[in-house]
Amino acid sequence: MKLPNCSTCNYSFRWKELFFTFGSKKCPNCGVYQFITAQKRRQSVWVSPIAAAASAIFLQWAGLPFSITIPIVLTVVVLALLLNPFFLEFTEKEEPLF
Repeated sequence: MKLPNCSTCNYSFRWKELFFTFGSKKCPNCGVYQFITAQKRRQSVWVSPIAAAASAIFLQWAGLPFSITIPIVLTVVVLALLLNPFFLEFTEKEEPLF
């Protein structure tokens, strides 16, 4: 997995610079605002809920008690959020979501 680069100067962003990025990020190298592509914004909206639902369904199907299922589901959601910066793509122009 690789972190995204600035579409202007090809600066490679660091993980901690992207963890709380929701719409745009100013490149620390060239100063140009980078926008998350519309496709990646649509995909990122579904990552945590799908991961949580899929793990909860699987764990309940496996017969684990609810007291064990909740911590595992929360761990899966946190892991999905921590890995999210690796799946971002940037563009120089803000794209409409639909």
